[in-house]
Amino acid sequence: MIDTTFYAQLQAFERMHPFIPAEIVGEALSSRPEAWLDQFQSRLSQLGFTQPPLATSTTSHPPVGKIPTLFYSERCTHPHSTLLLYNSYSLSGNQPWHSLPIFAYLQALEAVKHILGDLPLSIKWLIHFQQDTETDLLPAFLRANQSRLQANACLWDDTIGTYEAGLNAASAPLLLLGSKGRLGVSLYTTSPQAASHSMHGGIAPGAAWRLLWALQSIKDEHEQIHLKGFYDAIELPTEELLQATAELLDRSELLRQRWGLPALALDLEGLQLHYTQLLVPTCSLTMLTGLPFSANASDNGEHVVTHAQANLDFHLVAGQVPERIYTQLRHHLDERAFHDVQTRWRYGYPPTPAQAPDVPFVQLARASSELAYGQRPALLPTTASSQPLALLAAQHSLPFVITALAGEAETSDFTRQTALLIASFAQRKSGER
Repeated sequence: MIDTTFYAQLQAFERMHPFIPAEIVGEALSSRPEAWLDQFQSRLSQLGFTQPPLATSTTSHPPVGKIPTLFYSERCTHPHSTLLLYNSYSLSGNQPWHSLPIFAYLQALEAVKHILGDLPLSIKWLIHFQQDTETDLLPAFLRANQSRLQANACLWDDTIGTYEAGLNAASAPLLLLGSKGRLGVSLYTTSPQAASHSMHGGIAPGAAWRLLWALQSIKDEHEQIHLKGFYDAIELPTEELLQATAELLDRSELLRQRWGLPALALDLEGLQLHYTQLLVPTCSLTMLTGLPFSANASDNGEHVVTHAQANLDFHLVAGQVPERIYTQLRHHLDERAFHDVQTRWRYGYPPTPAQAPDVPFVQLARASSELAYGQRPALLPTTASSQPLALLAAQHSLPFVITALAGEAETSDFTRQTALLIASFAQRKSGER
């Protein structure tokens, strides 16, 4: 499993070169990518990475300043031992500590190269500088570049989503073995009439009410989704992963205060909260608009709405298929005579079922984490956020582990864990040949 000789060498290296020195932490905590991206690319070049064209031409979303939408670089020297790395950085969240997992991965690679004299594996690295307006950019890139991104294993980081869910508030290590999927749908309807004053609301049909009635039939006040068959295909994780979910510390108060709420939905807390976060699919209404017959008319809000649109965002769990959920939604509306409410697919990708804990790559990650942190990591069945990892793991044959930085700035253990995993993976793949 883990080479104890390498671990001793890593400890000696860390005493001479502390991971994430204070000046880098200060820079990462106070700057945006414009300040550190050039330095990052320079250090990658020293590790032997090449820089293909940045993947901004595949989307209508322009880069922000000099920041690429997608950053991709690779070091292809060992075709039979290839590790894919993924990180994200939120440009809209204004949380510059999002760069810390990126620098932790980088320092882990530098440590392995220094100790072993070389990086005995190929590395492909993808970083998504995401914006709130993006929905399908990363999935589209992954679909279009599956052959380019082929690897023997994948280390996918979800520090942002895990932090937002309150799961990594403590310094305890986490490894996530699956991820949620996603489906975005637009619903819209139009009343075939000229503009009519609100005084005629009893006889003139209104598009807004039609859409509201349709939405009300989809989900009730108890958060239950009423699409026929919606919950039927859900696959529960193993008992071990369910137990790990049950042992998570209660984060209801943290989330309540963070969001400024008197209580969470349904007053969830403890096990019920985490079970719902990780293992229950959701349907959120993210946009609702209505316009009169003439959008340019100055009517002081006195005319019946003739055009209405809503956006629904589903986060799906293992076993659910976005295309099937979309069909269920259409059937639901038709069965209730909402034929006039039209639907449009906006984006979607399937969930990624949890890796089995006995998968060799998971075992390596687990052993590396335990050694680095001095405590066993919690193995969670899935992410709270939705990640398009399934688009890379064709038929779920790509071994992967999803990591998350424990706390906002606890980087040394995280970097140590990553270095141990990278070196152990390279040595194991070398022994297999």
